[in-house]
Amino acid sequence: MKAWGDLPAEAAARRRRETEEAIDEAGIDLDPVPYGHHRHGDEVHVDDHVHPHHHSEPGETPYTGIVGAGAVGTALGAALSRAGWPIHAVASRDAGRRARFTGLVEGARAFAEPQALVEEVELIILAVPDDAIAALAAGMRMYGGQAMVHTSGALGAEVLQPAMAAGTQIGAFHPLVAFADTERAIAALHGATVAIEGDDQLAAGCSGIQLERAARSSSHRNGARWHRRRRRP
Repeated sequence: MKAWGDLPAEAAARRRRETEEAIDEAGIDLDPVPYGHHRHGDEVHVDDHVHPHHHSEPGETPYTGIVGAGAVGTALGAALSRAGWPIHAVASRDAGRRARFTGLVEGARAFAEPQALVEEVELIILAVPDDAIAALAAGMRMYGGQAMVHTSGALGAEVLQPAMAAGTQIGAFHPLVAFADTERAIAALHGATVAIEGDDQLAAGCSGIQLERAARSSSHRNGARWHRRRRRP
C-alpha cells in the first residue's frame, strides 16, 4: 500500500471496479432486452423467430459450428473448411483463440458463449477436453432438427443427452490424430481414420463430413468411409 494513498485516477478506477462487482453480484442487468425479445451473443431477436437461425438447403452441407478453439477445434475447423465443408461459427471464451480460429477458418463467426453458437447452426461439434464435455452439454439447449457430436475417443454419445430436445440427435466424431501442433494436425487429417458413433441417420450425416481431402476412413462396411462404433445402450 502506498503511504500517500491512491492517486485520483487509481481511486476512480477502484471505485468503478467495486461498483461493477456489486452490480454483478446483485444480478442487475444494465442492458436489458425489450419485452418479447431475447439476446444471442451481441444480437437481440424477437422471441418467436425460428431456431436455429440458418437452415441448409437439400444437398448442402449443414450449417456447422465448433465449440472449442483449442488445438482440436482449430485444426478440425481448418481441415474441414479446406476440404470444402464450411464452418460457420466457433465458440470460445478465450478471445485470442477465437481470433486465431477465425484467422484460419474463413467465414466463421466468433462467439464467446456456446449457446449463442447453438442458435446459429444445425450441426454442433464439441471439441473440448473430455472432462469438460458433460458440464458443457448440461448448460446447452438444442432445438429440433439439430445434431451434436463430441470429438472424445473415451466417452460415449450419451454424455450429450442433457442438451437434447425433441427431434435432436447426438453422437461422437473422433479423428484418430494427435493434435499437439495445429498445422501438423491439419496435415495429419489427410488420410486419418475417423471413428463415429450415433444412430444410422446421424452416422450417414457424419459420413458426409468427408474430410475427403483431409481424412480417410477405415470402415469395412459397404464401402462406407467411416469406422462405426455401435451406440451404447
